[in-house]
Amino acid sequence: MKQEDAEVIVPYELEDMKILKDVLKEPKNNYYIIIGPEGGFDIKEIEMFKEIGAHIVTLGKRILRTETAGVVAASVVMYACDEMV
Repeated sequence: MKQEDAEVIVPYELEDMKILKDVLKEPKNNYYIIIGPEGGFDIKEIEMFKEIGAHIVTLGKRILRTETAGVVAASVVMYACDEMV
């Protein structure tokens, strides 16, 4: 993923500072959204994502199920990139 021309976004339930909206202020052409398993990511996995420059973000105060977190994150990205009319 380091070699790709894309932003990597990792919603993480323990992140409380960086919001997805901030990452999308200047929309890019490509995004990878990485959704964790039920029970969340291990801290070692989050550190690995940080090493490759991923944006660790919060999706808000609610913890979403794995099935819905991806849909929510993708919808927000699409909206920010004017792909939803």
